[in-house]
Amino acid sequence: MDKIEKQYHEIKNRFFKEIIGLLNETEANISDFLFEEAMQKSAPSSGYYKLLFPFGQLSVVHELEIFLTDQAINQCLENDQDIKSIRIKIQKALEAQIIDSMGQKARMKIFNYLAKIDNAAEGLKIASKICDNIWRYAGDKSTDLNYYTKRGLLITVYLQTQIFYQTDQSVNHEASRKFIKNALDNIINIAKVKNKFTLPRKEDVPFLRLFL
Repeated sequence: MDKIEKQYHEIKNRFFKEIIGLLNETEANISDFLFEEAMQKSAPSSGYYKLLFPFGQLSVVHELEIFLTDQAINQCLENDQDIKSIRIKIQKALEAQIIDSMGQKARMKIFNYLAKIDNAAEGLKIASKICDNIWRYAGDKSTDLNYYTKRGLLITVYLQTQIFYQTDQSVNHEASRKFIKNALDNIINIAKVKNKFTLPRKEDVPFLRLFL
């Protein structure tokens, strides 16, 4: 990485952290004004924001979420050496992404922004990318129909958890962490029941084994 590229990444990282801070500490929502304010704190020129992100607000939110996913996965990689269960790896990655990556207030604002009709398609694309990255971190190498099945199931858990998390007032958001665990357990249970009645051989549902 050369000097200019390194500076570019440093500015973007500072910019993302300033956005999270402003979303948590003020009443501001996603807007160009918010991004300009964040960039003023991150770089010499306030106009730099639109140079870095010429495609607008959605591109900022998209890159911010992937930036947070990279951080979450790196955090998990530092702490999961003794974890063998892929399901638990996925659980911890979801906790890091949704709960630990930013404050509850900022997470709520970003989720509500992506839930708008005009932004929903991009929001689903972001969720798909995040869930794909989490599965890859957990060791998934599937290329058949199970690739789509596993990601589709995880997207459901990811979105449901974000909705639950918005009103979670429990200490250290333990209720949301339990919600993730239970949601993943439900996927396992549903798959086991389906396997019992329609797919008698365990090897017929390889995606189930990858949760265990």
